[in-house]
Amino acid sequence: LLRAAGFCDAVCEEGAVLQCRSCDDRVSSGSCEGDHGAEERGEEATLESAPRALLEVLAVVEVARLALRDQVADRAGAAGGPPLRCQDVAVARALECALLDHVGQQSVDMAEAEKKRRRADEAAVVASPLRWRDGLDAVGGAFLCDGGPLEEWLDCDVTHRRLARDLLELQAAATR
Repeated sequence: LLRAAGFCDAVCEEGAVLQCRSCDDRVSSGSCEGDHGAEERGEEATLESAPRALLEVLAVVEVARLALRDQVADRAGAAGGPPLRCQDVAVARALECALLDHVGQQSVDMAEAEKKRRRADEAAVVASPLRWRDGLDAVGGAFLCDGGPLEEWLDCDVTHRRLARDLLELQAAATR
């Protein structure tokens, strides 16, 4: 699975994570207690030190493991049955659904994180004493910066600029 996903090099560099024999308790605690060369490099082998790509692969593997565990439990409840094989239609479907659900949830989470980051950036621009005019202009508030008393009012307090931005966003949402 890792080789097919194109993560072989990252996996080889972080061999400590892969060489653990029973990772369930080590993964949940976030560390590997085995001696896999990390001490030689002067570092502790933890999941936090692993590359992002490896962490993504580990998350996908955990989803697959849970889906297969559920299939094993279903088979055990059905009086044993034949051994579990990924080529079985029910197993393949369960794996596919679990992985697609995982990827879909990651996409939603990334979109939400990006939206929060963008909102924080916009708020920082409006709060800036030098760039607030650009921030209001970006949401359609160029008319507020005409050099008159309204611009002076906006210039004197961050709260005023935030209120103006909120009103501009509300107006844009209402017209949509």
